[in-house]
Amino acid sequence: MMTVENQETAQVNPKLKQELGVRYGIMLSIFGIILGVVSQNISGMMPKFGVGIAGLIITIVFFVMGAKAYKKANGGMAKFGDVFAIMAIMAVISTVISTVFSYIYVMFIDPGSVDRQIQDTIGMLEGFGTPEAAIDEAIIEMEKMKDPAGYAVTLLKGAAGGIIFYFIIGAIVSAIVKKEEKPV
Repeated sequence: MMTVENQETAQVNPKLKQELGVRYGIMLSIFGIILGVVSQNISGMMPKFGVGIAGLIITIVFFVMGAKAYKKANGGMAKFGDVFAIMAIMAVISTVISTVFSYIYVMFIDPGSVDRQIQDTIGMLEGFGTPEAAIDEAIIEMEKMKDPAGYAVTLLKGAAGGIIFYFIIGAIVSAIVKKEEKPV
């Protein structure tokens, strides 16, 4: 038996998940880029932990906004899979845009940012009492980021980790915001 609410659900634009995923993914990447650029340019003023927490909050906010937009268009209902699909699209879109921007930023806009990152890392490792050999090894790895190919590899590794992080957060948020019909 199909209820009125089910009839409304059947009328939802089939491309709505993709449209919302792209829209909110672009917005998420813009806010992430702004946070990243600001944190790069006020190094030392905002602890890296604070930047990470801010990024997590921004991610959750945009995931919830995308889910709520879908629920509203879908008569208040949203299956876990539908909500997660929106967030997966957001994750991919945001990661691709942010990765491309990061490459352009470091290679062309602010090449000195790698040196600042190296200095910040050295300071952090020394603060933790890391052995000198381990610090030297970290410096060698980070120096590879000055090379365009080396930085591209670093970004791709980071993007893969970012996608996994987004998927985990997306699954949690999807489980919380979903609203499925109870069987009749």
